[in-house]
Amino acid sequence: MLKPSPLFPMLVILLMAAACTPTDLTRPDTVARAFMQHLAAHNYEEASHHVVAEDREAFLESTVALEKAPGIPDNPQIALEVDGEAGVFRVPNWHPSARFELVLRDGRWWIRR
Repeated sequence: MLKPSPLFPMLVILLMAAACTPTDLTRPDTVARAFMQHLAAHNYEEASHHVVAEDREAFLESTVALEKAPGIPDNPQIALEVDGEAGVFRVPNWHPSARFELVLRDGRWWIRR
């Protein structure tokens, strides 16, 4: 009979911790990827947590149009351009004209509508 390795519980804990790692909000690429993953899952409320406060309501109202848009790929390609405290990202493998603005505020990156 096979005996499980004594390291197996440690491996399980490490894998669970990695899966639960929060998004690094100080990096525009991770914010963009998390935002797109929430959109792909139709979890617009979670996605809105990455949108600046003054644009959040308009974003949530625009989700009706997102429901009609082509499906977001499982692995969206993020084409990111950052210049200082502002940036933009596109998702060329989803919709060629989709463009999202980013802004650095209070030490973290946000999506602008």
